[in-house]
Amino acid sequence: MFKNLTIKSRLIFVISFLSVSLIAGGLMGIYFLGLSNDTVKNMYEDKVTKLSELDATVRLMNQNQLMLAQAIAGKMATFPDDDAKTDKYIVEIDQFIEKINHMQEELLAKQWSPDERALLDKIVIARKRYGGEAVRPALAALKAHDYQQATEILQGPLLERFLSLTVNFNELIKLQIEASKSAYDQGQAHYNLVRTLAILLTIFGVVVAAFMAWWLLTSITRPLAEAVNVAKRVAAGDLSQEITVKSNDETGVLMQAMKDMNDGLLDIVSQVRTGTEAIALASQEIATGNLDLSNRTESQAHALSMTAAATAQMTSTVQQNTESAHHAQKVAATTREIAEAGGQTMSEVVSTMAEISTSSKKIVDIISVIEGIAFQTNILALNAAVEAARAGEQGRGFAVVAGEVRSLAQRSSAAAKEIKTLINHSVTKVKDGSRLVEEAGENMEEILTVVGLFTDLLDTIYNASSQQSSGIANINQSVSEMDEMTQQNAALVEQAAAAAQSMQDQAIALEGAVSVFKLAKNERTNHQFDTGSYKSEQPQSVKATSKKSTDIEGVGEEWDEF
Repeated sequence: MFKNLTIKSRLIFVISFLSVSLIAGGLMGIYFLGLSNDTVKNMYEDKVTKLSELDATVRLMNQNQLMLAQAIAGKMATFPDDDAKTDKYIVEIDQFIEKINHMQEELLAKQWSPDERALLDKIVIARKRYGGEAVRPALAALKAHDYQQATEILQGPLLERFLSLTVNFNELIKLQIEASKSAYDQGQAHYNLVRTLAILLTIFGVVVAAFMAWWLLTSITRPLAEAVNVAKRVAAGDLSQEITVKSNDETGVLMQAMKDMNDGLLDIVSQVRTGTEAIALASQEIATGNLDLSNRTESQAHALSMTAAATAQMTSTVQQNTESAHHAQKVAATTREIAEAGGQTMSEVVSTMAEISTSSKKIVDIISVIEGIAFQTNILALNAAVEAARAGEQGRGFAVVAGEVRSLAQRSSAAAKEIKTLINHSVTKVKDGSRLVEEAGENMEEILTVVGLFTDLLDTIYNASSQQSSGIANINQSVSEMDEMTQQNAALVEQAAAAAQSMQDQAIALEGAVSVFKLAKNERTNHQFDTGSYKSEQPQSVKATSKKSTDIEGVGEEWDEF
């Protein structure tokens, strides 16, 4: 029954039981505390109060007896003639008697046990005898001033009746004390009973609480431990365990979910293993097809290798033509350099001629200056001569003119030297120009010779290229067709090899992934995919022959390396 309770219901049940037990224990404690309180209250109200009133009554009776004795003794010895004082004692004795009567009525009104009531009745009778046979006669004798009779009553009946009354009071007080002790003993018995019950109930509550805690923890932790064990075994790949649901509570729901998960994983792993076998079989078929394609590719590669041999033969001839063309290129470069040198020479000739022209112009200008200076010199010299003749002593001024003339003469001399230098330079430049022109002529002759050689080489190259053009065109057509077929087959082989390798890797990985699971039934497949049974073979012959192909340019078609 408890297995089908939910954890919430179990917790509520345990907490409710403990709460009820606590409340019951508290109520029982309150009940017994009430009993103890009633016992104490009863002891106080019934016993202590009665004892107090009895004690007060006895004290009043003692005082009354004492005052009566003092009144009789004082009248006889101390104040024999003082009647007022005697009357005072008599009044006080009457007041004490009234108080005792009042207290007696209160005692009679209380609840008493039969024994106590019997003693109380004896006390009432004894007091009546004490009052009627002793006290009243003694007071009457005092009032009558018959002190001798009063003394006889005091020493005789009064003392006797008082002692009898005191004995009855003492017996009643003793009975009250015994009743109080009995009540105390009863209270102690109740206390011991309550303590024993409290200890037993505490032990019982602790035992029950421990048992219920153990039961609650066991009912919760044991299924959880089983669920954890199931989860660990599933995590380790063991799906062979039989999961049994033993309850309908939350842990039972958890175990049911774990069982459903285990069954679902078992189905999935079984399906995955079946799929792995199918993938392995498909990868083997693809590998077989890949082998066929590889054989076809090898055949094509063989035919292509034969074509490559013919191409190599033609390549040798083309190489010769290439070398001839290269030599012609060098000759053409040499011709270009010579032509550039001739052009530079001609440029220098032109520059030299320009300098000569400039120098000639300067010469003309200088000559013009010299002519002007010479003309001025003639005029100044003429003027100096005229002035010197006229001035005589005053011709000192003409000395300045003569100095100017000399200066002009010096300038004329310097100009003449410069003219000479320029003329010489012009002559030199003219000579250099002539020499350069001669060199330019020689260079031009060399250019003509080289150009002739270049023409002959180009003729040779043209003839060789014409002879090889037809053969290269045929070879190029054949190689292009075979190259296209080989490229297609090679691409197909590579794709098939990659697909087969990928499927093989996936099958191996998938088989390794599901191999960690241990199934409940004998569902392990006997098919083991051999990772080394098949290796994709690449057409090595194709790659080997493709390295022999050569790019041929200048023939009109482009050759691709394969």
